Amino acid sequence: MEAKSTGPFSLRVSHNSVANAILDGVLRIEGRFQVQGYDSASPPALLFNIECAFDLDYEIQDESFEPSAASIAAFKDGNAIFNCWPYARELVNSLTSRMDLHVPALPFLRMVPKAPTPPATSEAEPGEASDPRG
Repeated sequence: MEAKSTGPFSLRVSHNSVANAILDGVLRIEGRFQVQGYDSASPPALLFNIECAFDLDYEIQDESFEPSAASIAAFKDGNAIFNCWPYARELVNSLTSRMDLHVPALPFLRMVPKAPTPPATSEAEPGEASDPRG
């Protein structure tokens, strides 16, 4: 007799990305995903670990455009992950269905912008008034 795992399941999802140098006007980014599924036992038992990677090629049509390292970092961590998320989501759903595990679908990816860092404030010397206009 085969034991069957049933929910509720908990999922842990992580992702990262790596951008390669722009070569012949193409920026290649690798988006990596890891999804781990745990059962509801105490302590939770790992049921599966799915890791996948997607290569994304972005053609830069304006040959004179040279994005900064900060722009590439923002693009790879935002747009590239967002663009391949549906494929990672479908892969996890397909593989877990084939394992006869009926885990909830991964949620839609929600990109939350980082909060801006407040500018550093200078402290006035004792007895001096600071100008609130900066």
